[in-house]
Amino acid sequence: KLRAQKMVKQTTNNYTIVRPVFIYGAAIKQVRKTFVQWVTDGLLRNKTLQVVNDQIRTPTYVEDICVAIETIIKENQFGTFNLSGSQIITPFEMALKTATLLNIDTRLIIPVNENNFNEIVKRAKRSVVNIDKAKMLLNYNPLSFDEGIKKCFPV
Repeated sequence: KLRAQKMVKQTTNNYTIVRPVFIYGAAIKQVRKTFVQWVTDGLLRNKTLQVVNDQIRTPTYVEDICVAIETIIKENQFGTFNLSGSQIITPFEMALKTATLLNIDTRLIIPVNENNFNEIVKRAKRSVVNIDKAKMLLNYNPLSFDEGIKKCFPV
């Protein structure tokens, strides 16, 4: 990704790069499942889930990204824009909040640290980006995970 971004920047001055972080939203068929969908599917099948509690994220509700991209297009904005949610949270906390919202037993969710998984590529412990530029130039006002997760499962 970084190499592609560098190539774009070297090619033109009129570029726009959108860098979203840990996207989630309502399920869409034929689209790769998000973390929230993985959690939901597992919980609805009454599976025990091991979820990391030693990493932090700023999950981004997909509609916030759509609004930002619409603003970029309408206002002819250029540059690199980091887009993330407004809430810093662990994947474990995300899973608990999802289970609670769906009224599913949270005891199915087991906290573990990243060493429990043999991932080829290690994830960053802290995946938090600066969204000040997007807030200033795009009037970007992302939802917290608590707000966004409710939109994924309207009651």
